[in-house]
Amino acid sequence: DVFENFFGFRGFSQNRAPQKGKNLAYEMRIDFADAVKGAEREISVESGRLKVKVPQGVRTGTEMRFAGKGMPGPNGLPAGDLYITFRVQTPDVFERVGDNIGTVVDIDFAKAALGGEVEIPVVDPNSPTGVGKAKLKIPQGTQHGTQIKIKGKGMPRLNGGGRGDLIVEVHVKIPQRLTKDQRRILEEYQRL
Repeated sequence: DVFENFFGFRGFSQNRAPQKGKNLAYEMRIDFADAVKGAEREISVESGRLKVKVPQGVRTGTEMRFAGKGMPGPNGLPAGDLYITFRVQTPDVFERVGDNIGTVVDIDFAKAALGGEVEIPVVDPNSPTGVGKAKLKIPQGTQHGTQIKIKGKGMPRLNGGGRGDLIVEVHVKIPQRLTKDQRRILEEYQRL
């Protein structure tokens, strides 16, 4: 009791014997398409082979517990548990925050001023890689750093219930060199 009061643990007691087998930890690396669509994988661990259903929308750090799939317990005690932690290989074009996906699109200053359309990467459950393309309308007068939210075009939610959002951040690229004509037109614009 003295040990428990001062140090937060019990001293040496008769309850030191294991209550079940050893738990196992396994890290499963999956590609982006499996996280978008869901999949089934078979793995080998110390306790044997196991089929794992990868849920749609899984993200890096998601952990699944499989009760009784760890090491067998001593003297007929129950087996321990198996814990699987997922690591998703998200493409470089995306930054994932929960169920939302972020991406960056570069446009020139003329498109920022006048508006127009650009092609962007999107999460696409029908694509073999989980990544597709879509057109995005750039509003006239778009500023550098503007974020455009496209509802329901992010990752599938882990336990069902639709999809997250796609957030596109617009970067306006200023040319480092101008032709004589481009320079003349910009100088005329500046005088207006």
